[in-house]
Amino acid sequence: RDGLAELRRRGYRRVVAAGQSRGGWNALMILDTPGLADVVVAVAPAAHGEAGDNLQARQLPDLRALVEATRAATTRLAVANFRDDPFDYAPEERPVVLRGFAPRVAAFLLLDRPEGLTGHGAGARTEFNDRFGACLLRFGTAPAPPSAC
Repeated sequence: RDGLAELRRRGYRRVVAAGQSRGGWNALMILDTPGLADVVVAVAPAAHGEAGDNLQARQLPDLRALVEATRAATTRLAVANFRDDPFDYAPEERPVVLRGFAPRVAAFLLLDRPEGLTGHGAGARTEFNDRFGACLLRFGTAPAPPSAC
């Protein structure tokens, strides 16, 4: 938060916060503070524990809390969510909760369980970049961002 605020003070015109796994979760966490970032990209956001441990059961309620805390009406948000992610405790409920961000941000893009990309690290694969990189760039920079890729 301090780093993003410092970028603003230094005059950066566009600030993007992006991350994968815990970094994606941390990027979602800044949405409670208006103006920190123009664009947030969260790839397979995850917050708790290791695959299969009891801490993962907290992830969905904590994600709901992040949605409720969001006050980023000028921020664009893109989230990538993958099939067979062992850090996804509730794979059918998670996209429903993620869609709760849509009315709270300036633009919302959900890449929900795209075919051929599975597992927690799917966003780090070349195939993810080849299929979605240009669309995510447009999402962050175009005057009218795409709502789907």
